[in-house]
Amino acid sequence: MQVKTVTRADADLFRHYQLTDDDRRFTAHPRDTLDDFSVDPDRRHYAVLLDEKPIGFFTLHAGPTIKSFAYSDSSVLFRAFSIDHREQGKGYGKQAMQCALETARRDFPEATEMVLAVNNGNHKAQSLYEKLGYQDQGRNRMGPHGHQILYFYPLKD
Repeated sequence: MQVKTVTRADADLFRHYQLTDDDRRFTAHPRDTLDDFSVDPDRRHYAVLLDEKPIGFFTLHAGPTIKSFAYSDSSVLFRAFSIDHREQGKGYGKQAMQCALETARRDFPEATEMVLAVNNGNHKAQSLYEKLGYQDQGRNRMGPHGHQILYFYPLKD
């Protein structure tokens, strides 16, 4: 599994990427996320590749615009995560999350923690994050699709 930085110019990589309607309740299709791409030096998009084929996607975002999510000024936000529907249930989500932590440490070396928001009804994602050691410290927010739980993971020892 590899992680590659992508931009709007790479949107065609995801032309065959599939999400179910249920998946789309909780996350955007990578092409939609890349279409909304804005030049923000604190926001980076990544493809998760298996044998050169995109099977996943995520965005890492830092800076002042993530204040409603962040536990501290040195947080990095993990967002827009998805695994192609045809590749779900194979352990790739867990591997991709571990790659995202490594990527955050490399690309955002000043970050001390990674935070993410998960919709209250997205129990599959909550279970994955908790198995990986993400911690729910009781912080919540209202997202575009309802109540979200904020999780964090320390990036430094």
